[in-house]
Amino acid sequence: MRNWELELGKWSDEDRLDPKDAKNYMFVCGWYFRWLRGKGGEVGRESGRVFYREVLEKKGSEAWQLKGWREGLRWFFDRQGDRLMLGGGEGSVYVGEEIEGWKRDMVTVLRRGQYSYRTEQTYLDWMDRFVGFLGGRDPWEAGDVEMRAFLDHMAVEGKVSNATQRLILNALMFWAREVQEREVGDVSAYTRAKVNRREPAVLTKGEVEMLMNELDGVPRLMALVMYGGGLRISELLRLRVKDVDVERKEVTVRFGKGGKDRLTHLASACVAELEGHLKKVEKLWVKDRENELAGVYLPEALARKMRKAGETLEWQWVFPSRELSVDPWSGLKRRHHLAESGFRKHFAKGVRSSGITKRVTPHTLRHSFATHMLENGVAIDRVQQLLGHDNIETTSIYLHTMDLKNEKSPADLLKLG
Repeated sequence: MRNWELELGKWSDEDRLDPKDAKNYMFVCGWYFRWLRGKGGEVGRESGRVFYREVLEKKGSEAWQLKGWREGLRWFFDRQGDRLMLGGGEGSVYVGEEIEGWKRDMVTVLRRGQYSYRTEQTYLDWMDRFVGFLGGRDPWEAGDVEMRAFLDHMAVEGKVSNATQRLILNALMFWAREVQEREVGDVSAYTRAKVNRREPAVLTKGEVEMLMNELDGVPRLMALVMYGGGLRISELLRLRVKDVDVERKEVTVRFGKGGKDRLTHLASACVAELEGHLKKVEKLWVKDRENELAGVYLPEALARKMRKAGETLEWQWVFPSRELSVDPWSGLKRRHHLAESGFRKHFAKGVRSSGITKRVTPHTLRHSFATHMLENGVAIDRVQQLLGHDNIETTSIYLHTMDLKNEKSPADLLKLG
């Protein structure tokens, strides 16, 4: 943690604080820093609120003292509010240290636009590689020529896929348009990475049954919810208790791909199992509240508007992690949802046990949902809605994966001797 005591003294002089106020502010902020070091947390408004509730309010001090301490903390956070407390490396940025240069500029714009943490990490990672490609030159000096050269390099030397190359382009365009705030010329004259168009892997209904029978516990429930509603794995993990309506058998996907919400199915097959699971989630929530744990993560704008929402049952994760973790943005220790890697590990084990020889990942369940809905006679535009596709052409790929056994091959019509 940086030496905030020295910074406070400097700010106090700049703001020409009354000596009595300055002494009080320095006292409460020093107390906050010591408490934070003991907790292993990081400087931020949210940890300041926890400190106020857990320490100051419980101390039983006079109202005038609490008012002065509250004003001191507010002064500190308002004063340092425009300073990003960040750090890390390899593209990832975490709360804790101050960062400078282009990375600070980019993170400022990303967070102002409320981009997801994953997008932030991805864009920073590719910008780090771009800076490396520039030989350490300041990316503020880079223009369209350097962008095209980097895209060429990643296609020819890096041998990235077409999808990855588009992601790199998105990161570079964000830097140019949103951070540099400049008009981008024609950057289309770069070597395109090869497009490998493959049909999505799809399980038969029998294979889905075999797979589900090899899974158990929470991984089985997660797979059922995912297959039953055609969810992406990220959408599954980010489900909140309020997003699941057992009575109506509906799942509301919030902030899906493209930032859109949508309704999809909650399969009857998993209702009883899910109800039992949600009772366990409620018990875990009660335990967290008894331990006065920080509430679950909320998007920044929502956290400002509904400060206590993260501590309520309806905002808890449907699939919470057993272990606590440190929030990389606020530095607070809180309960996050289950890790994607954990679910993938259990899923892969189930696939091996089932004897299925196709290349199967959790996303295969989404492909299978779409294909089986079409086979069941559901209109393609309805399937498009359930999947959250912008374009029906994206959904039409599943017309190619439908079961062919009900169609006759020309060879079957031959009268062979």
